[in-house]
Amino acid sequence: MCGILAVIGQKDVAQAQKLSKRMTHRGPDESDAIVNENGYILCHERLSIIDLHTGKQPIQGSNNAYVVHNGEIYNHEQLRKTELKDCTFRTTSDSEVIVHLWEKYGTDFCNKLDGVFGFVVVDGDKFMAARDPVGVKPLYWGRDKEGAMYFASEMKVLADQCIEFDQFPPGSFYTPETG
Repeated sequence: MCGILAVIGQKDVAQAQKLSKRMTHRGPDESDAIVNENGYILCHERLSIIDLHTGKQPIQGSNNAYVVHNGEIYNHEQLRKTELKDCTFRTTSDSEVIVHLWEKYGTDFCNKLDGVFGFVVVDGDKFMAARDPVGVKPLYWGRDKEGAMYFASEMKVLADQCIEFDQFPPGSFYTPETG
């Protein structure tokens, strides 16, 4: 169990980190955040299960894409040997396969994942949020009064920030292009 928070369109990193701390109980081992060149913020509260030493998130792909992930990708080792055999991995974390699949396939990769997950990938001015088909891992979305989008593992992170918020639908993914 980890806690993830992504804020798209609002650049207050200190505020995002404060919100992320509301989920420290989900990931007491490590906490980190990044802001990409477009001001998209990713925060992660980590509970170390796989790759205890180098699996710190957000995880960067080969270029400028980053992922925050809560869950477990059961077939990550198989994906490394097949679909992603030409990629250079920085960690042994199951989460890293997500960002490399994004770099290789764009939005058309969730069907390759066997697991339970909620994640957000940011890449320049693009982003994608997704949740596993059964909805085992929690993910919520919201929008504040300025139009910034939020994605988080717990609704309490969004409740006083967003004028609109709800559970992210199981088995779905969101990009600004696909809705």
